[in-house]
Amino acid sequence: MEKPRRTYRSNGMIVTEIGELNCKLFAETLIEIVRRKIRNGEIDINKYKEISKAEDSSANKEVKASDC
Repeated sequence: MEKPRRTYRSNGMIVTEIGELNCKLFAETLIEIVRRKIRNGEIDINKYKEISKAEDSSANKEVKASDC
């Protein structure tokens, strides 16, 4: 049997068991962390928008290339 992993997070979460992942709780906690980082200025939302635009344009080029 695997030894339980113990991971400490800055938001106070402690993982001490091996087993099923509660996806809903994980997603909610991840969103809370991201929103907090945006509020604190750790994540620059404008840079994220620039990255998203660049990814979208590269995806469009791939589709156009496959149409040929």
